[in-house]
Amino acid sequence: MNEGKAKGKMKNSTVATFAQQWHQFDKVIHPDASPFQRREMQKAFYAGAYALFSLMYEIDDDLSDAEGAARLDVWADEIEEFVCKFGSES
Repeated sequence: MNEGKAKGKMKNSTVATFAQQWHQFDKVIHPDASPFQRREMQKAFYAGAYALFSLMYEIDDDLSDAEGAARLDVWADEIEEFVCKFGSES
């Protein structure tokens, strides 16, 4: 990632963190979940965040904007497919 671009974007907006996202997710975990279950869910949450972060490193300065956007679209479609398939199970 181009550090100059990242720094420029951070100046003008508040950066959400993975920890903030986890705390929002943690609020909807069933209250009877054990501490072990919560830890395992947190590990899975951060594993997913790490996977996405790793994929995003594939979008570098060697790709055109269109190629980078196409990769983001593929990942967004995959997530949407997952949500459609499993999101209604709760």
